[in-house]
Amino acid sequence: MSFLTDNEIASLRIRQMIVHVVGGKEEFEPQPVMDGVEHIDFFLARIQDAAASGVHRFENKSTTKALLQQIGGQEISFEEGAQELSRRFSNDHVGSSRDGAFFVFELETDDPLVLFYSLIKYRLSPSNRVVRA
Repeated sequence: MSFLTDNEIASLRIRQMIVHVVGGKEEFEPQPVMDGVEHIDFFLARIQDAAASGVHRFENKSTTKALLQQIGGQEISFEEGAQELSRRFSNDHVGSSRDGAFFVFELETDDPLVLFYSLIKYRLSPSNRVVRA
């Protein structure tokens, strides 16, 4: 069972994307929203794969859930919210996960009232190749 309907999957588009290097000993450096997204089909396929697996639910008091709601409600910009999500991920996972790239996507479909958000972490493998976490 997919989180997205067949119509949503068929019309899914990346509206905005931001990526940060997370983990490691370097201080977190906020990055801007990417001007253009390369390899769109690759990312959409990963997002669709994740949507087809079990749906993740947030705890009622989840700060991640609250931040995503602020982004969706336009209380804060996508860029500001995605930077904060990435900062939190980087700070909260020091030592418990490998260094890697943390992607935050804002997605749209043909329904102008619906936005989706996808968070994907790709970690560096021991051979320094990027693999999906």
